[in-house]
Formats: sequence, C-alpha cells, structure tokens
Amino acid sequence: MESGLLAPEIALVARSKALEARIRRLDPAHPLNRCVNSPSPKARLIYRSYRALSPSEEIDPIQDAPWDRGFNRQARLIEVAGPDPGGDKSSFKAKFLEFLAVVPSTDLVVFTDGSRLDDKSTGGGVCLTRGGAILNTKIFSFGRVLEIYDAEARAALHGLELALDSPFWSSARKCWICLDNLEATLQLTYRSCGTSQETFNKVNELAQLYPGKIQTRWCPSHIGILGNEIADKVVGRVVRLPSPEPSPLLCTATLKREVKETGIALAKKLWGTTLPALYKDLGLYTWSSKPKSLQLPREVLDRLIAARSGHGDFTAYHLRYFHFDSLLELGNCKCKKAKTQFHLLFCKLANNKDPKLLAKAKKNPQLLFGHHCEKLFSLVYFKTEFYTKICL
Repeated sequence: MESGLLAPEIALVARSKALEARIRRLDPAHPLNRCVNSPSPKARLIYRSYRALSPSEEIDPIQDAPWDRGFNRQARLIEVAGPDPGGDKSSFKAKFLEFLAVVPSTDLVVFTDGSRLDDKSTGGGVCLTRGGAILNTKIFSFGRVLEIYDAEARAALHGLELALDSPFWSSARKCWICLDNLEATLQLTYRSCGTSQETFNKVNELAQLYPGKIQTRWCPSHIGILGNEIADKVVGRVVRLPSPEPSPLLCTATLKREVKETGIALAKKLWGTTLPALYKDLGLYTWSSKPKSLQLPREVLDRLIAARSGHGDFTAYHLRYFHFDSLLELGNCKCKKAKTQFHLLFCKLANNKDPKLLAKAKKNPQLLFGHHCEKLFSLVYFKTEFYTKICL
C-alpha cells in the first residue's frame, strides 16, 4: 500500500501478460509467434496463458522499413497545423479560420471526432461540409475495443468513406479531413506499424488512389469551429450504443491497457483480503500504484507510515516485541503520557502550538492519517514540531 509496488507473485503475472501481449506485435515468422501458435510440450504453459488473452488485431511490425515510410515529423507538423502551431485558443481559432477562408468552395471538408466514456465505450462522429454548408452528419459506435487515438483514426476513415460516397466528390479538387487529435492527424495518411494498423493502411491506400486529393488538417477542439462542434456533439450520443460488430477485436493499445489493468486489479483484490484492521479504521480500503504519500519528505513519510501501521516508537509496539531496553531509553512523551500511534492528536504540548489545526482531526483521525491527508499531515508535522522537539 505505502510503496505502490505489486506483490511479487502479482508482478510476475503482470510481466508474463505483458510479454504475451508483446508477442501479438511480433512478425508472424518470429520463433516466439510460432511457439504460441503450434505449442510443444515445453511451451504448453505459455500457450495456454497466451490463448487466455482477449482477441486482438494482428499487426505486421515489419511491413515497411523505417526509412521507407517517408515520414518527417517536423515537416508534417507544419503541414497539418501551420508554420507556427503554438499559441493559445484564440490564436488557434484564428489560424484555422484563416485556413478555411482560403479553401475553395468546391472542396470537401470533413470534420471528425472520436470519444470514449468512463465505461470505455467508444464512438465516432462525422460532419461533411462543402463551402461552409453542412451536407451530412453521421455517427458510429465502436464498442469497448478502442482507445481515443484509435477511435479518432476510425472516425476519420468513416468520414473519408462518407466523402467518397458524396455526389460532390468528383467535382472537388481536394478533400480535407479535419481531426482534433494532433497525433492521429500527423499519422493518418501514412502506413502504420502500431495500433489500428488496418485503419491507417486503408486511409493510406485511398490517399494513394487519389494522389494529392486527400489532405489532413488539425482542428483544435472546443474553440467554436462549427463542423468540429457538431461532430463532437453527435459523438456524445453514439458511444452509449452497442457496437455493430458481432465480435470486435481489441486494438493493440487497448490490449496493452487491459494487460496493465490486470496487475492493478489483482493488487487491489489482494489488498482487500489482507487489509489490516487499523487501515480499515482509517478508510484506506483502496490500493494505489502511485500513492501521493510518496511525494512527502522522507522524515514526514516515515512518521505517517508508523502512525498508520503501528510499527514505530510506541509503547504498545515495544511491549509487544519485548523491547524493554527501548522503553527505558526512549521513555514517554515530554507531556509525560505514553507514546501511542495517535498521541499527536491529544498531546497538550502539540495542541498548544496550534489548537485549531488539530481540532477537526481529533473528531475524525482519517483527516490526518487517512486518504488525501498528505498536505495536512505535512503541515502539522512542521508547525507543531511534535516529532522533532516534543515526542522524540
């Protein structure tokens, strides 16, 4: 709980699952891939564990050599976001409106947006425009198999397909795909070696089929751009719908997140069964991989953990383990009371330093020793000087 580390047995399971997820990204001819697909008696254990993973997309990491992609990030950033992509929201809006002003009225402009709810449901919204007029809007449900980045790319593909079906496609000089996700915008018309490889490859194939006609542009979100606001509004209604696909495959990014969450879920379950009684009293029911208490100075964290666990310079602790020498040497608090875990709350000398500071904590010790207590405990530590000058 205090360290944020996984128990050894859970850490091993998490590392094993992470390895199996990485195998999904290997070249089909890789020895490990052959091992899990045609198991030998020696590899039976990893075969069973690998098969227990959720079905996910198959990607080919070596479909293109890195030097054959022709992707220059800096040049691409200038292409999709303008020569100076920095600034605030007002400057973003001004730049994008300037871009729209020079787009010919015959060109198609497709605004797309992908979204994900807290329950991991994802969807996409598309708004097709021409000359400032809205031609069509459409919504898509992707289920719980994508991350936001993948949903943005999938929505862009559907938006492009909607533009292809438009009667104005043949007369349009260019088709602009406008996304509010910068990374997806940068990668969209290039072949991918990572998550949602099939989606990016399809967009690349269409871009190759119509050279120079399909262009991408980054449209910052929530700045009042009409097409983007409409796409964002319609996608909010669709993510709650069931996925139209009978058995959708997880994208690689979702599989990685699912594997990572497996270890955290096991750690929380273990913490729930091994939770000490005192931690229950303090309301410390949930396990966290990044406890905020670790941000405290070491000497403050030492006292907080001792108060929570009961393992420290306390009379009850020394008696329990027969530390009679320690009792004689360290003695009681300067207020002549026995040292206890929560003696800080009732020590007269500490309360004299700042009576109001400890008043609420006396009624509810969780405020000083429970969740989100770090700021208050640190303040009490330095202001009362209880641990440094009073109860040594």
